[in-house]
Amino acid sequence: MDAGASPLRVRRGARGALGAWQRATGNRITFVPALEDQALVRVYWVPAGAGQYGEMKGLRLGGARGAAVFIRPDVAGLGTGIAAAARDDTLMRDAVVYLTCVHELGHAVGLTHTADVRDIMYSWTGYAWTPGASCPNRSTYST
Repeated sequence: MDAGASPLRVRRGARGALGAWQRATGNRITFVPALEDQALVRVYWVPAGAGQYGEMKGLRLGGARGAAVFIRPDVAGLGTGIAAAARDDTLMRDAVVYLTCVHELGHAVGLTHTADVRDIMYSWTGYAWTPGASCPNRSTYST
C-alpha cells in the first residue's frame, strides 16, 4: 500500500462504498459485518498489478451467489499519470480507491459494465487519463 493510503482510510472508503450501494437500492440490499467464511461479499486489499484498479470474482456460499472483491489501494501501480497526481493529492488518491470500491461492489451486486462514461459501471479498460485533462460531462457522473 502506498505511504499515503492508511489502512484506516482505505477501510473507511470501502464502508462508504457499501453504504452508497445500500442507499442506492433503498436498503433492499444491506451489508453487515460477518466472518470471512460466512460473508457473501468479501473485500480484500491486494498489491497493485497490471494497471488494474480492482476486480471482482464470483463465489458460492451454501448455494447463494456471492463475490470476492479485490481492491488495489496502491495507486502507484496504475501508471505514472495517476500515481503522480495521487502522490501530490491525497484526496484524489482516496477518491480513486473509493470509486474503485463502488465500481467493483457494483459487480458484486450483479451489475455489468456500461458504455456510458458518466456511469460508475463504465469500463475504464484501456482508457489513458492524463492529470489536468478535462473529462466529458464531468458534472453528470452518477452512482
